[in-house]
Amino acid sequence: MDFLIAAHTDVGIKKKINQDALLVKTAQTMYGKCCLCVICDGMGGLDHGEKASGAVVRAFDRWFCRQLPKVIRTDTASSVFRNQWRAVIGDVHHRLRVYGQKYSCRLGTTAAVLFMMGSRYFAANIGDSRIYMIRGGLHLLTKDHTFVRYETDKGHMTDAQARCHPKRHILIRCIGASETAVPDFFEGTLSAETVFMLCSDGFRHQISQEEFLTHLHPESISSEKMMEERLVYLTELNKQRHETDNISSILVKTVSEDV
Repeated sequence: MDFLIAAHTDVGIKKKINQDALLVKTAQTMYGKCCLCVICDGMGGLDHGEKASGAVVRAFDRWFCRQLPKVIRTDTASSVFRNQWRAVIGDVHHRLRVYGQKYSCRLGTTAAVLFMMGSRYFAANIGDSRIYMIRGGLHLLTKDHTFVRYETDKGHMTDAQARCHPKRHILIRCIGASETAVPDFFEGTLSAETVFMLCSDGFRHQISQEEFLTHLHPESISSEKMMEERLVYLTELNKQRHETDNISSILVKTVSEDV
């Protein structure tokens, strides 16, 4: 499998600092080309959100460069990725909490991680950054770790109530600021002509599912330049609709290697 990739980030219309952080890495392996994408949204209500998101991105960069080659040579079972990523996230979580205690501040960040190689994808998330898959329709792969999602799952509020609830931005799980940092993991089979979208919450609040499908459907984008143009367009559309958060996104389209 080969990949077309585009990424875009914008500070937005209100904040002075972009607390989002992105990572895209690719390499050739014995199983073909692999791709790692990470998007992190530093928590703006806390101190030094950009330090927290940057720490996670750097940690996964090190994993890709140092640990992945060893994994590929020995075992690519999903349990290996699960254990290593849990360790990466746990280590950053611990270091952020130690830093916060030392300097009397709280640091926190979300993380959405996607790795693709051969015919499989493996992913993890913690917080409310999301991963979508566009194939036929728009499919949300991740689950938000927010107060309103928890209450909705319990049947205490409806989706409509959650969208306008005053605590809709409150995270109950993240890296650095919560007591524990336990990510969710999931995996699946890769198919050609599929688009994966990773985004911070600022990229999705003002855009409808129908608009995402219209602009990001695999059949409508055929080059990385076109993919980047679509991300820029949707980012600017968010700003026109008065989104106040940082706005970040990554697009990956899978294509057959013989194309």
